[in-house]
Amino acid sequence: MKKNLTNVLKALGFMAIGMTILFLLYQSQNKAFQAQCVTDGISKENCSLIKKLLDDFRQTNPFWIILIVITTLLSHLARALRWNQLIESLGEKPRIINGLFSVIIGFFANLGIPRIGEIVRATTMAKYENIPTEKLFGTVVVDRIVDMITFIILVGVTFFLEFDTISTKLGELMATNQSKNTAAPSNLWYLLVGLCIIGVALIIFYIKRPENLMVKKVKGLVTGVLEGIATISKLERPWLFLFYTVAVWFLYYIMLYLCIPAFGPTRHLGMQAALIVFVFGAFGFLVPSPGGMGTYHWLIIQALTLFGIQAADGFSFANIAYFTGQIISNVGFGLLALILLPIVNKNYHPNTNKS
Repeated sequence: MKKNLTNVLKALGFMAIGMTILFLLYQSQNKAFQAQCVTDGISKENCSLIKKLLDDFRQTNPFWIILIVITTLLSHLARALRWNQLIESLGEKPRIINGLFSVIIGFFANLGIPRIGEIVRATTMAKYENIPTEKLFGTVVVDRIVDMITFIILVGVTFFLEFDTISTKLGELMATNQSKNTAAPSNLWYLLVGLCIIGVALIIFYIKRPENLMVKKVKGLVTGVLEGIATISKLERPWLFLFYTVAVWFLYYIMLYLCIPAFGPTRHLGMQAALIVFVFGAFGFLVPSPGGMGTYHWLIIQALTLFGIQAADGFSFANIAYFTGQIISNVGFGLLALILLPIVNKNYHPNTNKS
């Protein structure tokens, strides 16, 4: 009971972080939108950012939205296939369908508590495949380490290809005090810096208390990481693992790219612009808020302004991309996976089915 209450409080706390960032962002965009209405001679009664968001959603081409949802599912499948490779290197033979559903449920869980999805993914697979959870934790960690390395490479390539454009924008962000509408964005920066300070303080606090349960968990995690990394050397087809890795991130990029023709104001942008927007948005998921809520939106807006997209339109685009990829896809697929997983495993006995 106490554990469940703790998890609920954690979920509510992270949700509050995300909603606070999103609220501050909405305030700043609404203020700018109202000012633009005054400049354009539009009455206050006919100037509603909420109405604009709803109108933009209604005008979004559903064909592209369907493609985004399908691409999201394919990215989960590629990740599940890559994960199965790591598990098979340990001498196990999990079913692909169980790997896929476990991955989907993990992403679903991340919308409640950031990073808990990795734990949920491993425990779900352990339950239905009768594989020791400790072994699976190591493979999940390796999975995420590979993602981080891939992301770093992607960021490096993007900055190399678009250095002039990105450096110009970063210079503008460093000079936000020169803009008359910097109050809310500045508040966002303060909030993000505050979160980083709290995180560092907690790490120092736990390091100085070696008897703490948290430190024991960290030590166990480190052991799992070392064991997990060792599995890479045991892969029979490393090039297939590399292919799945490229496929995962390419599909993530396509998910964002498909949002561009779906939304009128961004329809003229090309693949290079989409790459910059994708990389900016990916940084938003590093902040501990549910699914990057708020930070993802803000960074997407900053990236789109590089290409002359107005902030209000950027806010609409960010919401379309976020709700399609995170809410519609991950919530929808997550609920479906929770329903289907017990059904497809009703007559499955992993101990006897393994060769």
